[in-house]
Amino acid sequence: MLGSRGYNNIVVSSSIVEKMAKDPAAAAKYEKVFAEMSGNSERIEKFARENNDEILSAGALIDKNGKVSYWMVGRSKNIMENPGTVYKEKVQKQIAEKRAKKKEEEALKEKKLAKAESVEKLMEQIKAGTSQPVKVQEEGKGAQLDLTI
Repeated sequence: MLGSRGYNNIVVSSSIVEKMAKDPAAAAKYEKVFAEMSGNSERIEKFARENNDEILSAGALIDKNGKVSYWMVGRSKNIMENPGTVYKEKVQKQIAEKRAKKKEEEALKEKKLAKAESVEKLMEQIKAGTSQPVKVQEEGKGAQLDLTI
């Protein structure tokens, strides 16, 4: 089976061939499978193009119990990569993304903390009355308030 090239390879169990010879209903059922195989080449070629694969062989198998199975043998046109290396790179990328996200969260947390501390200092100065006094300009020209801390 795997030594066959092309897309319409059919392997049928001898017991099914005997059954087809004796039973016209069984013959019609399995002949329908044979007829459907002729349309497989277009689907297989489309699948191969979409996945950048080369299909070497494909077909169907009808086992002794009458179960129909389809098979395909091919290879990728892409450069073969070591699955362990690909997985390792994927995990390292995920770890780097998590670290970057955590670093951003910590920076944002520190910024919020610094802002909260400055607000607390301002509130303490106001409560203690240690803020700078109001500066008054010349008389008749209005007042300028300076509440900087």
